[in-house]
Amino acid sequence: MTNPSLCRECDGTGWMPYRSETADGELEEAYRLCPNRCTPRRCMGFEIGHPCLRPGTVRDELRYHCKEHAGNVHVG
Repeated sequence: MTNPSLCRECDGTGWMPYRSETADGELEEAYRLCPNRCTPRRCMGFEIGHPCLRPGTVRDELRYHCKEHAGNVHVG
């Protein structure tokens, strides 16, 4: 069930995906801030005791993760 209070544009993450062209002409996925001024979230995953600095673009219940940590985060 979807939370109706979450932003329709960013799903509460504060980040909007878009395609950006690199210097060599390739396209890559990038993120910009939500136009509705939602608070940008950071990933809640960890890299060997250090917090991840990537944008939290994937929402899982009440936590936010980057794509790299979204499928393999253990709580508890």
